[in-house]
Amino acid sequence: MNRTQLIDSIKASDPFYEGIGFDALTDDDLLVIKLSIEAHEKIMQGLAEKRALEFQKQKNTVLINRR
Repeated sequence: MNRTQLIDSIKASDPFYEGIGFDALTDDDLLVIKLSIEAHEKIMQGLAEKRALEFQKQKNTVLINRR
């Protein structure tokens, strides 16, 4: 992925990055930002899955206790 593609990818991932000037950043800086965004997305996905499982567990527990 070249520098332009990396910048476009970062800008597309979060509106926060659209207003940032990327000229002063090195390629390594851009790569760190990109990897941080990907890690954050994975963490948020994992938390959402965990919440869904906890909700399902609570729902099943309530049904078992009522019987």
